[in-house]
Amino acid sequence: MLRDRYGLIVLDIADGARPVEVSRLTISQRFFPHWTAWDPQTHRLVATPDSKDDNRLYRL
Repeated sequence: MLRDRYGLIVLDIADGARPVEVSRLTISQRFFPHWTAWDPQTHRLVATPDSKDDNRLYRL
């Protein structure tokens, strides 16, 4: 049985025929990301919320 999952997955696509999952972040159903960005200094993805009332920031 498949369930809905809320989150972000990072894939290594160096070999396009065989992508490999390298990181996963499960988040709340109440978090609505506004945008994601790559941080070249830390080599992480960042996701920010789409709400003024939500002050969470997720890094992957």
